[in-house]
Amino acid sequence: MYTKNLITFISVLIGSLLFSTAASCQNRSAFVLEGKIVGLKHEKLVFNRVQGHREFKVKELNVGSDGAFTIRLDEAPPQGQYRLRIDPAGRNAILDFLLSGEDIRFTTYAASLTDSIRFEKSKTNQAWYNYFRIKEAYEARLSILEQLLDLYPKDERFYPEIIKEFSLLQDELDAEIEELIGPFPNTLLARYIQSDRPVRINPAASAQERQEFVQYNYLNHVDFTDTMLLHTDIFPGKALSYIMLYRNSRFDREKQTREFIRATDNLLPLAMSQPTVYNYLLSYTISGFEQIGLEQVLTFIAANYPIDESCLSDQDSGELQRRMEGYRQLAPGKVAPAILADDINGKSFQLGEAGSEKTLIVFWASWCPHCTVMLPEIRNLAIQKNSDLIAGQNPVLHVVSVSIDHSEDDYLRYLEKNGLHEDQVGNFWVNICDYQAWEGKVADDYYLYATPTMILLDRDLTIIGKPSTMNELNTLLRK
Repeated sequence: MYTKNLITFISVLIGSLLFSTAASCQNRSAFVLEGKIVGLKHEKLVFNRVQGHREFKVKELNVGSDGAFTIRLDEAPPQGQYRLRIDPAGRNAILDFLLSGEDIRFTTYAASLTDSIRFEKSKTNQAWYNYFRIKEAYEARLSILEQLLDLYPKDERFYPEIIKEFSLLQDELDAEIEELIGPFPNTLLARYIQSDRPVRINPAASAQERQEFVQYNYLNHVDFTDTMLLHTDIFPGKALSYIMLYRNSRFDREKQTREFIRATDNLLPLAMSQPTVYNYLLSYTISGFEQIGLEQVLTFIAANYPIDESCLSDQDSGELQRRMEGYRQLAPGKVAPAILADDINGKSFQLGEAGSEKTLIVFWASWCPHCTVMLPEIRNLAIQKNSDLIAGQNPVLHVVSVSIDHSEDDYLRYLEKNGLHEDQVGNFWVNICDYQAWEGKVADDYYLYATPTMILLDRDLTIIGKPSTMNELNTLLRK
């Protein structure tokens, strides 16, 4: 799915709103990051600042023949998480760092970047990487034991030993975490680790009880009032992991949608006390569900979770506000906005004039790969639905094809190649394109943010649904 101005909006939202928070914490002295990546020669490095799930470039350079490099900044950058991308066009490997006033010097090997990294300078980052190593090692063992808990007979003598070992490992992990963050009280490192630490579970509980307990307690350690954490990947990482706890491959789409709504309903209220964090998570959650086309979840969020405008300017909130208004106005049960436009042959068209039983509005573009696959399928479906149509009779399914192409040649070439001109698809199809791309009137009236977008209407032009796949479209048509 292709989204309109998504990257630009999130960049502005996070970059402009959150920069001032960290700027006040800056140390104005110079900063140096020295590194050596053994086995890396003359490859490109990009040093980025992490803000949630987005990155902003700070500096770009190349390593020498021995894998050594130095990044010098005249002023220490704001506190936060930073990311070194190695050969972004190729392997796109990464190394992350926490910057909090220390210079950094490290050595690692290209074949095992994170596993082999050692810091000669920066106790903060040495502790940070140690935390991830400790956590990964313990979670691997706990995962094995959890499988045994589900498989091993409970009445066998070894079963209590599994429970005992599981509890002991959780105790040891907690103790190691406390020891690790002890020398760094009230630092970004300690706050990051505290928000990331795993949930303790009762190994004697059933698998379902453990799952429900983790769902209920997964976010307990996350400090949603800490705006400094917006300059790390904690909030998007925890939000995504939490929502995925509600994913079940056995669920149909309708049941899965209900579960994702439940997850969202548990997540977003936790951040409401801090408007900046709440707005970020609101935007991140919406963007995620937009990518997978879960319109029912998006409509629910738009109806129940307004933007907190107390910390946003009109410019900052405009695009997100527009998208949310679109979900409210185009929700099932609403009457579709009027369409009065000329088709590509210059003939005046008005939505509903075909008098069809159902109308499908589809927004697409010839440059959108998903669209170019879907349009021929919609054509075949429309031909099938109208196969018994008698001359002069109103179509059963009328397709209003609205393209946001800006190149007339590309657009017309695609129509011709795929049999989508009106004379090729009878009286149940109309093509509209004003070559204004996202800025066209119809696209604007329908709050268009992505292609392809389908909207199915009944005879009275009331919205039945917004299917994201052909299967969903067929299901709605059957209903």
